[in-house]
Amino acid sequence: MYDFIGYLNMKREKDDTLSEVISSLSEDSDLIRQVQQSREDHEQGRSMEGKPDSNICRRR
Repeated sequence: MYDFIGYLNMKREKDDTLSEVISSLSEDSDLIRQVQQSREDHEQGRSMEGKPDSNICRRR
């Protein structure tokens, strides 16, 4: 029984942390702008090839 209560508490803490991260990201105007630009580029068939920092995800 104690393990189950511990599990529920851990899950609640994880959910709270995730909610805080989502809230923080939703207020980041630069990130929102980047995501919107990426969506527009994708819809228009534009790729990231040749753009500055286009390999940023690949470098990590």
